[in-house]
Order: sequence, then structure tokens, then C-alpha cells
Amino acid sequence: MLPAEERRMKEVVLLYNKIQDKIMFLGMNAILKMNVVLYTGGFMDPNKGKKYYYGEVKYTDDEGINRKKINRTFDAFLTIENIKQTEGGNKESVTIRGAQLELMRLTLLPKLEKMILEPETIFESRNNKLYVKEAPATTIECSNNKFLVFAPGIHKLYNEDLQPCLDMYLNNEMNITSMNFNTVLQLINFIRTFSICQYACTMVNFLPRPVPGYNMYDMSLSNEQPSYFDTNSHSNKRMR
Repeated sequence: MLPAEERRMKEVVLLYNKIQDKIMFLGMNAILKMNVVLYTGGFMDPNKGKKYYYGEVKYTDDEGINRKKINRTFDAFLTIENIKQTEGGNKESVTIRGAQLELMRLTLLPKLEKMILEPETIFESRNNKLYVKEAPATTIECSNNKFLVFAPGIHKLYNEDLQPCLDMYLNNEMNITSMNFNTVLQLINFIRTFSICQYACTMVNFLPRPVPGYNMYDMSLSNEQPSYFDTNSHSNKRMR
């Protein structure tokens, strides 16, 4: 690697540890974010240092020709976080991975769709007041023994009017945020269509590309033949 390339890697590319996209607001005090962590190891295995997500492997193929491949390893996940501190002075962050997202599709999504399409089965009006009928909550167990709870609720507006909503509890029955039906529709679309892996790849592609040859592990044979591009002749039988 040339000195200028090495300096660019250290001073520019390798400084990026994490990418984070804000996806949508979930009520007044919660936000959904997508996260990609570019370094792995270290904090997970104290016997090993942190490893950058990008690496290359040099090897010799079955025909004795030099080859290289690129390996990418990163940690991608969603988080639902408080925007501001709760009354208890805490800001919660709950991690959602692929398993929890799929569980939401299977258990939460049908209930949200019913809330939108058949609100009369969940909410009722008595004496000019809005009430929630008996409707069981949906609990999603997340990483680090944290959880999310979703349940139909009633939200009081600034003018004292009441409107149906979806209440979400972030790992605590006192940490609650309410979503109106427009936000619920956005959440339905997100749960139904989002792919953590695909979105993570688009985020990583936004980064500056590492210099070719960086972080390369050489497992090629010492008596290997030069690759097609390392020779002046075009006699390589794979290129004929």
C-alpha cells in the first residue's frame, strides 16, 4: 500500500465506526433507527482486537492462478429509542434484529391491520366518550432481556378531544408513546416490507471504499502461477 493510500485509510476511512439512519418517528417520544456497526470483536471477545468490516483473501485456485476475494462482516440491527428523557429521567433504547422483526410480522401485524380496518371491534363510544374494548397486548421480547409492548389506547389531544391510538411501551410500563393511525399505517408498511440485510448493504455502500489490498490475508501457495492480469501474454486457458 502506498504511503498516501495508507494515510487516507487511517485519517478518513477507518475513522467511521458506525452508520445510523433515522427511519421514522413513533409518536412524540420514540424514533426508529437503522444501525450498522463496522467493527466487530474486541468488546465481544477480550482476547481479540476489533476487526474492520472489510477484508480481502488472496488464494490459489485449482489451476494454480492467483485470485482474490472480498469479505464483509458487519453488525446490522434496528433500534427504537426515546427522543427525550422520560419522567423517570431515563432514555431507553431497544434493539430489534431479524428474529424480532419476523415475530412482529407474524404476531403484531395482523392486529394492527385489524385496528385500521375494523376499529369498531376494538374501540367503542359510550356517553360521548371513547373506550377500548378488551384487546390483549402484544409483547415482543428483544435483545438484552428488553421488550416492547403494543396495545390499543386512547390519546387525549390538546383540545381535550380523544382519539384512538396505538400505545407502545419501551421496556417499562411507565415509558409509553402513543401513535395515531397515520403513524400506525407507516409502521405496518415498514414491518411488512423492510429487510435489515438489504438496507444495511445500501448503507455500507455509502462509505468510502477501502483501498484495494487493505486488510488482506494471504493464503496463496508459494509456487503459484501469476494471474492473467500479472502477465504480458494472454495464454491463460481460462481467458481463451
